[in-house]
This record gives sequence, structure tokens and C-alpha cells, in this order.
Amino acid sequence: MKRLSMFILACLLLLGAVSAFAGDVPDLTGKWKAESVALYRQGKGFVENTSPESYLVVKEQKGRLFHGVKMWTVDGKERSEVVNGVVTHKNEILVSETDDGFCHGDLMSPDEMILYYMEPGKDAKTIMYTYKRIR
Repeated sequence: MKRLSMFILACLLLLGAVSAFAGDVPDLTGKWKAESVALYRQGKGFVENTSPESYLVVKEQKGRLFHGVKMWTVDGKERSEVVNGVVTHKNEILVSETDDGFCHGDLMSPDEMILYYMEPGKDAKTIMYTYKRIR
């Protein structure tokens, strides 16, 4: 009986520790630079860019919800798009873009995230971004 009580107490303590950790909301605010971008685009194939000019700026975060802007350069032309998103209770990152696609990703550390972008349609594309926070 004593062993069972100790086992139940240990499980409750562990459950409490896991719940406390899961309740911490990571702060994503700030500027994030893409360190690498790999993509597949319908009709164009696979492309990898190891020195992209792409940024994600999280302007404001309230709890798990956030909004900001994604900026990138293609063929010398600067582009931007407003984004908003959420950090799930598992610290997954979901981002919706105002014009077309969405991202799903993971926070790898307080200063690194990987986002997977998907855009449907006749010019469908899938992109993997590795972002690092700029201090």
C-alpha cells in the first residue's frame, strides 16, 4: 500500500511539473531572419536558398496569439505580407497569411523556429523556413 501511495504521489508531482511547463507561453516578439529556405514549386521543381533575404517580424503578442509582417526579396523586389498566428499548448506555431497560404512549425529554442509554408492552387508551393531571432 505504501508503494502504491508513493507511486501515485510521484505521478501527481510529475503531472504537475509537465502541466506547469506546458503553461509557459514563449515570447515570439521581435525580428526573425530566415537562415535557409528550401522549397518545391509546381512547375519549377526544388530550390534551396542558403542566404535568403526573408524576415518575420512579430510586432505584438497577447498570450498565445500574435501578429506581424513577413518580408522577403524576390528578383530584387521587396515584398511583404501581414500575418497573424498562435502558439499552441504544445508550442507549435500556426501562422495565417492575409493573401494566400499558411504556416505550421515548431519552436526549436527561444531563438530558433522552423516553419513549413503551404500554398494551394495551380502554382502550389511548399516552403521550409529556418528562422533565427535577431537580437
